[in-house]
This record gives sequence, C-alpha cells and structure tokens, in this order.
Amino acid sequence: MRVPTETIEVNGRRKTVNADDPRVADYAVSVGEPDLSEQQPMTPDDIDAMDGGDLTELLEAHGVEDIPRRLDDRREMLKSIMFVSL
Repeated sequence: MRVPTETIEVNGRRKTVNADDPRVADYAVSVGEPDLSEQQPMTPDDIDAMDGGDLTELLEAHGVEDIPRRLDDRREMLKSIMFVSL
C-alpha cells in the first residue's frame, strides 16, 4: 500500500512529503489556494457587489456564451443560474 504524498516547496526547492505533513496545509495557503474551511456560500448580495469582469468570468464558467453587455442584466442572469426561487 502506498502512502499518499503531496509536493510542496521548501526553501525554493520542490519536495515530496507525506500528505498528512502539516507543511502541506501551510503550503496550500501560501501559494494562494482557497481555504475551503472558511469559505462562505455566495449570496445574491455578493453578486450585486461584483464588477463586470467577475460577472463575466462566472457566467462563462457556467457555460453562458451570449453574455449581456449591461451589468444589471449580467447580475440577473447569474442570480437566475445560481439561485432557484421557490
């Protein structure tokens, strides 16, 4: 049985360590990977606060090809994709 490993950078060199090594978590945070344990779900208010580039990026990530030009239309489209009204 193989022990799970991760690759981290130590003093400018890449190093393979066991996946349970505490440096793995430190390395993930230092290279900018999101800390999912503190991530909050997105809300409609978050979408209202986004700029055009972020809106376009999220719409493209959801497979939208015909992205509206107006910011308000982009916001409404993204909300309709991400949130279901009951």
